[in-house]
Parts: sequence; structure tokens; C-alpha cells
Amino acid sequence: MSNASSNVITMASGFQQADSFEPTPEILKAWTAVYKALRGEFGEAVYRSWLKPLTLQAYYHNTLEVSVPTRFMRDWIQSHYAERILEMSMEKSVDIKRLEIVVVQSSVPL
Repeated sequence: MSNASSNVITMASGFQQADSFEPTPEILKAWTAVYKALRGEFGEAVYRSWLKPLTLQAYYHNTLEVSVPTRFMRDWIQSHYAERILEMSMEKSVDIKRLEIVVVQSSVPL
């Protein structure tokens, strides 16, 4: 009975780990490499105007989730740069299959 009980605990802790949205060290390393390469890939003006605010938020189900501060910025990056950013990400990690760009507005104190 104690053996079955320890299997349940192992499965439960494994389940929580599998459902974590926290990027693994490998994914963090891949994103860091991609982020550093954005300036060279797209140029200084594009990097400063559009790509510098990209922030890694989560990783789940082979999806790299990055955020930007506005919907306009998200839409612009999605239509002009997302495909290449995904290709660059996939080159750094075979685990990355999708790129999701979300809006996360920073809270401003009142």
C-alpha cells in the first residue's frame, strides 16, 4: 500500500511540473539568444521601435509566450516580425513550435 501511495505522489508532482508555465532553463537560454539577435536581424530602428519591449512571459505546450505593452504593438509585430522571430526561436530550440504575442500593460500607480 505504501508503494502505491508513493506512486500517486510521484505522479501528482510530475503532473504539476508538466503543467508549469515557467520557462525551463533551456527555453530561457533559447529566448535570450533570440532576443539578443533581434537587433542584428531587424536593425537598430526596428529593434528600438518595436522589438525591445518583448518580454518572455511563459512557455507551455511548445508555445513561447512573449508580451508587449500595447495591442497596436502586438498587431504590428504579429504582422511584420512574428514569423521570423518564430523561425529564430525554432532554430535555438526544437521544442518551440508556436509564438504567442500577448498584451501585458504595466500597472501605473494612481
